[in-house]
Amino acid sequence: MKDEIMFVCFFVSMIVTYFQMPYIINYAKKFKLLDKPTFRKSHDFGIPYLGGVCIFFTVVFIMLLLSIMNVFSIPAFDFKLAFGLFLTLLVLIVLGLVDDFYGVNPLKKLTIQILLSTYLIVIFDIRIFNMNGLLGIYYLNYYVSFILSLFLMILLINSFNLIDGIDGLSASISSLSNFLIGYYFFKNGLLFNATIMLSFSGASIAFLFYNMNSKLTKKIFLGDNGSMSLGLISAYGIIQATNQPHLISDLVDENLFKNIQVIIITIVSYPLLDTLRVFVVRVMKGGSPFRADKNHIHHHLLKLHLTHKKSTLIIITYTILLFLLAFKLRFLDINTHFFVVFSISLMIYIIPFISKFYKKNEY
Repeated sequence: MKDEIMFVCFFVSMIVTYFQMPYIINYAKKFKLLDKPTFRKSHDFGIPYLGGVCIFFTVVFIMLLLSIMNVFSIPAFDFKLAFGLFLTLLVLIVLGLVDDFYGVNPLKKLTIQILLSTYLIVIFDIRIFNMNGLLGIYYLNYYVSFILSLFLMILLINSFNLIDGIDGLSASISSLSNFLIGYYFFKNGLLFNATIMLSFSGASIAFLFYNMNSKLTKKIFLGDNGSMSLGLISAYGIIQATNQPHLISDLVDENLFKNIQVIIITIVSYPLLDTLRVFVVRVMKGGSPFRADKNHIHHHLLKLHLTHKKSTLIIITYTILLFLLAFKLRFLDINTHFFVVFSISLMIYIIPFISKFYKKNEY
C-alpha cells in the first residue's frame, strides 16, 4: 500500500490542480491579479499569475490528507521537516506575489532568498554532505557544505524564475525533474521525499494544461511566486538525492543509480546553463547580472519565429536526451562522466548564435 500511495499522490495532485485551476483563474480576474503586458512580454492581455499558489496549496492538501488518513506510519516521516519546508515555500511564495504585484528590489529579494535557504540548511541540515569523488572531492566540511548548498539553492530558485519567460518551460522542467527525482526516492524507500516530489510533479503537469492553453479565458501563468518555489523544491530534491546513494534498496541493482550526482544535475542543466550565460553576458556588457533583458535562450528561439510550444518542446527534448545520455554513460569514472556530459550540454549555446545569424541574414 505504501508503494502505491506514492503514485496515487502524483495522480491525485494532478486531478486536484486541474479542477482547482479554473477557480483560481476566476479569482485572479475578479481582483485583477493579472500579469500586464510590457515590452519584454509576448502577451497582449492581462493574464492571471497565481499558478504557483494553486500548485502549493494542492501539495499541502495532499500532505494533510495523507496525515489524516494516517498513511504515514513510517519511521522516516519527519513532520518537523515537512513543516519547515512548507513554511519556507510559503514565505517564498508571498515574496513572489509581492514581486508580481508591486516589484521587489533584486538585492532585497536575494537577501530574503538567502535567509530562507540558510534556515533550511542550518535548522534542518538540508545540505550536500558528500561529492562522492566528483572533482576528487568526497566528504565536505560543514562550512564548504553550507556554502555549496546555499549557492545551489539560490541558483536554482533564480534559474527557474529566469527561464519562466515562455509558456510551459519552467513548469515542464520542474515536473520532469521532480518526477525523476521522486522515482529515485521511491526506489530507495524514501517515501516522504518521494511523496513531496511526485505531488509537485503531478500538480505542475496539470498546471501546464492551462498555462499552454491557447484560449486566453483559461490561461494562467506561474508568476514569480510559482517559479521561485518550484526552483526551491528542485534544489531540495537534488540535495537530498545526492546524499542517498548508500540507501539503495537491496532489491534494486546498485548500478542503476551509479554516478547519480551527474545524472540528476542534467535534469536542471538548461536553467543552470541559461542563467550562467545571461549573467556572464550582462556583466561583460557592464550591466547588472540581475537586470532583465530578452537575451535568454528561449528568447532566441522565439526570434527564430518558433512558437512558445515549439520552443518549450525543443528545450525539453534537449533535457530528456541529455538525461538519457548521462544515464547511458553512468559506468564511466564519475569525473569523466561529468566532463563528457557537461561538454555535450554546452551545445545548447549554439541556439543564440543561430538566432543572431538568422537575424543578420533575414533581410
